[in-house]
Amino acid sequence: MLFSGAIVGGLLGLVVSGTGAEAPVAKGPPLIVLDPGHGGKDLGAVRRGKVYEKDLALAFTRKVRERLEKGGIATRVTRDADEYVPLDERIHDSIRWGGSMFVSLHINQDRNKKAQGIEVYAFGKHRARRYRKWRNRLPYLPAPPRAASSVSRELADHLVRSLKTDGFRADPPERAGFYVLKNPKIPSVLIELGYLSNAEEAERLSDAAYQDKLAGAIAESLREYVARGGDVEADQQAKK
Repeated sequence: MLFSGAIVGGLLGLVVSGTGAEAPVAKGPPLIVLDPGHGGKDLGAVRRGKVYEKDLALAFTRKVRERLEKGGIATRVTRDADEYVPLDERIHDSIRWGGSMFVSLHINQDRNKKAQGIEVYAFGKHRARRYRKWRNRLPYLPAPPRAASSVSRELADHLVRSLKTDGFRADPPERAGFYVLKNPKIPSVLIELGYLSNAEEAERLSDAAYQDKLAGAIAESLREYVARGGDVEADQQAKK
């Protein structure tokens, strides 16, 4: 069932006002909501008119989902086809499904053709050099509660450490005001998997073997985080 932007905006407003400033982070059996960026009419980044962010994001999401579920972790996806799903509906669905974390997967693009690497974002005051604003008209959504925002930052830190340990080039965790990072109920991160504007990285991102490797690393990092109950201090000790 599809909801209009106005209705979804109202539902999200009720969630925020109903839980107060410190909305609790979801508890119980973990359910990871995976969000492949863009889709349908929203192409995302495009390389030479034939490689689309929306397709790569979906391919990576399916691989991450497969590996998580093989590891016994339940998942839901905000889209599993080349379809356009508004950002507010993605957030609403994650709440309706009872998700315990929200992970949005994207592919980057920049005028600097040398820019490369993985970037992981959590909500916060923008300090990134490269920042894409959502152009869609969306219902107003305030900053997430401090409890969810704090765990989001911890999750972003964990993902970056894990990816670097696995040999991937990952920048320090970033903060940004992306709409999907404003989820009022559960911790949320956005992962930019690499740059289509970088020729070498674009080739890697389109390679099935590389997709398998990176998707496996992300899934394992999420699995470890869930297994430790989000205990970042324990994770830091384990990495030493």
